[in-house]
Parts: sequence; structure tokens; C-alpha cells
Amino acid sequence: MFSNIRISVRLAIGIALTLLVVVLVMLPAVLGQLGNVSARAEARQLDELHATLQASVRDASASALVTITSVVNAKGVTEAFANRDRAQLQALTSPVFDALKKNYNISQFQFHLSPATSFLRLHDLAKFGDDLSGFRATVVKTNELVQAQSGLESGVAGIGLRGVIPVSHEGRHVGSAEIGVTFGQGFFDSFSSQFKAPAALHIRPASDFKIFATTIPGKTTLSPEQIAAALGGQVITAQVKIDGQDWSVMAKSVPDFSGKPIAVAEILIDRSYYATSYRNTLLQILGIGLVSLLVGLALAWQLSRSITKPIELLTHAAAEISRGKIEEKIAGTERKDEIGDLARALERMSASIKIAMDRIRKLSAS
Repeated sequence: MFSNIRISVRLAIGIALTLLVVVLVMLPAVLGQLGNVSARAEARQLDELHATLQASVRDASASALVTITSVVNAKGVTEAFANRDRAQLQALTSPVFDALKKNYNISQFQFHLSPATSFLRLHDLAKFGDDLSGFRATVVKTNELVQAQSGLESGVAGIGLRGVIPVSHEGRHVGSAEIGVTFGQGFFDSFSSQFKAPAALHIRPASDFKIFATTIPGKTTLSPEQIAAALGGQVITAQVKIDGQDWSVMAKSVPDFSGKPIAVAEILIDRSYYATSYRNTLLQILGIGLVSLLVGLALAWQLSRSITKPIELLTHAAAEISRGKIEEKIAGTERKDEIGDLARALERMSASIKIAMDRIRKLSAS
């Protein structure tokens, strides 16, 4: 099949095909590696945002403990609580709660009797005496261990961010005090605005999940099955498109004050930068591949000409010899390659023909 194709063409085609195969083999590997690098960068950024979200929760919890401790340690507060003087306790702490509520997003302030009976709700003065032990584990644990507890906790209204401390008077444990920090849509609005990352928190108060707060267009990108898997400890990642924009998604469980999963945080980042970088790199690789192919073709053509041109000269010399022109010098005899071997063989053949012709002439003359 190839015997009918000129050597120069065969060489050019062979080198071009070799370069093309190399490019086609390397391209998927390079793109795969590039995709992995982009995916790892996106995952790292999302991991950092999840860590930041949980750090914000911890910081708010720690701040709540500092605040409630400073209020309880004010003059007369523990004495009024130990004496179960609700009116005096309210008089001492109600102005402080009003200021905290106005300036520091404190939504709840409450005193409890051990193990978890509401004594005074500064945020709902008419309601007291109810038993909270069925759903307020932070209060029960604080009074049981006489140790402060803080973090997220499920409650009647959903999830709250609370700081609870034990209260003592004259060395005797008399109950506990609690501050509840506003935790909801405002918290996530602030987080998303600061980090340019839409986010949502999913909770499961009963059998079904519901969105506690969200800044994500369309509210969420997750299915109930994905949320359940994330609550169970899996890290859910995905790439989605919302209104024509590319986003990367990561969902992780969020622990409560005791470390148990209580909710699922869903965070999105704009992956347009990564997608654009991927496309630009792909175009660069294709461009480099095309230039390499063209350069390879040019080199193949030069290489083929370096082989075929001397062969053409030897072919012409052989044709001249066949016409009796044996005096012409054979080109290429000085070469050290196969072309030189062929030229020297042709030269010897020309010399042998010349000797034979001389003998024939001498015989004819005699």
C-alpha cells in the first residue's frame, strides 16, 4: 500500500501521526490532572468556609458565656436568685438585657432552677415555672455537672445558639443562667455578605428536613437524600448551575454543643474563576498542540527532503549512466550514511561500466 506513496510524504505523514497520537494521549491526562487541581482548590476553599462558619458559631458561644458571666457576677444578682426573689432579680437584670438585646443581638436571657425549671425569662416575663428538661440538654447538663455549656442546641423554635453557666451564691449551687444569641437568617445574611458565599442551614425537627435559614438562590441545591447523608457524616460535594452561573457546593454536618450532628450547612462558591481557568488552559493546550503539530510537520518535511533529495540526485545520476554518460561525478560519495554507501556503490558501478566499455572498444579496434 505504501509503496505507491513517495518517501517524503510517508515520512511527513508518519511524524505527523506520531505527534497527533502523543497529543491525543497526553491531552486527557493533562486535562484530568487540571480538573483534579481545580476540584481540590474548590474543596479547600469550601472546607475553609465551613471551618469559618463553625468558628463563628464557637466565637459567638464563647462571647455569650463571657457576657452572661459578667451579668451574673454583678452586685446582688446571685443573692436575689439564691433567695428566689424574682422581682429583685428582674429589677437588677432587665435593664442589662434591654441593652444587650439592642446592641449585641442577644434574644434570650433566662434563669433556671436545677435541673431545668424556668425561674425568670427576661424575654418573656409572664412565662416561668415550666420544666425544660425534656428538650434543654444544655441547662440539664450545666446544673448536673456544674459546668458551663455553650453552642447550638435544638429548642421549641428550632436551633438556638446558647451560653449557659452554673450560678453559685456563697459557695452553694443555686441554679443556672442563660443567654441566647440571635441565630438565624441574620447570621447567614452576614456570613454570605462577608465571604461572598451563599449558604443555608438545614434542620430536621421531626421526620422531614426544613430550611432554617438560607441565602442561596432557589433556597437550596440539595435533595433530602443528600441532606440526610450529610447529617450522617458524609461530605456532599457537587457542581451546579444557577441562572447560568457555575457554582460548587459542599454540605457538611454541624455539631451541637455536645459534638453531635444537629444540622447541615450548605455552602456555595462561585466557580466561574475555576471554570474560566480550565477553559483557558484547555485552549492553551490545544494551541500548543496545534503549533507543535505544525512545527513537527515542517521538521518532517525538512527531514524527508534531506533524505529524498540526495536519492533524487542519485536516481538522476543512474539515469545518466544508463544513457552512457559515465564521466559525470557522482554526488554524495563523501557522506558517511546510507546515502553515501549508495553513492559510492553507484560510483563503483560507473567505474566498472567504464572499464568494460574501454575493453569492448579495444576489442573492436583490434
